[in-house]
Amino acid sequence: MERILLVLSTSRQPDKAIDMALSMAEEQETELMALFILDSKVTDTVFDHLTDVGFMGERPSSELKATIVKEQRDRGLVKLKEIERLDEDRGVFCQSWVVQGDFGRESVKMAAAHQVDLLIVCRARCPGLSRFFFDQEIEEVIRWADCEVRVVEE
Repeated sequence: MERILLVLSTSRQPDKAIDMALSMAEEQETELMALFILDSKVTDTVFDHLTDVGFMGERPSSELKATIVKEQRDRGLVKLKEIERLDEDRGVFCQSWVVQGDFGRESVKMAAAHQVDLLIVCRARCPGLSRFFFDQEIEEVIRWADCEVRVVEE
């Protein structure tokens, strides 16, 4: 195996998946790539909920949306820096990116662009209907990726 891509997002960043990716990269002496996706569906859900409960009126401000996206981006960068530091401690080379978009599409697009051999994604722990929608994204990644996909349960 030559390249491993670990995909994290706003709602998916369990230590179990990070540990698995780091261990595999170290054992196989391969390159680890880490992608943090600012999942647009999560952001949209937050705004829909704020609107539904009457907190924001009918249209949330673009400034609030930008603030939330910036906060998510900052958290993603912190998580990626943490992974890079752990990689460095283990002698593993790591590249990382933060992108905004659809979890499934961005995961598959990045895997193809960097010709990865293994894609590690996380199945978020969430209740009922939310789990149904998030599982669809995982199934989309499995169906469309041109490489092996491992799903880590949170």
